Amino acid sequence: MAGRLTEAYYRPAVVVECGAEECKGSCRSISEFHITNALDECSDLLLRHGGHAAAAGFTVRSDRLDELMERLFAIAARELAGQELVPTLQIDADVALADLDWRWPRG
Repeated sequence: MAGRLTEAYYRPAVVVECGAEECKGSCRSISEFHITNALDECSDLLLRHGGHAAAAGFTVRSDRLDELMERLFAIAARELAGQELVPTLQIDADVALADLDWRWPRG
């Protein structure tokens, strides 16, 4: 779900499943925001966390979730301030349609 939200809105997204004692979160991000670094800044609130720049997960005590979300919003505001968040498409090659076929290798 976090991945679909990030794709749809081009913003970092966190989806959390809450239990009585613990909440587990799934995060997806954009190239302008390193989600694992943000979680590292909140490590004092987390029971566990890990991932990489674009995707991460965490476990937090249920009674600390609100504080975690406030901090993550503040970190995102700080890191993304002044940036125009627009998805980009990286093109590896410009190929004419007539040059493409299903044979591989070309012969």
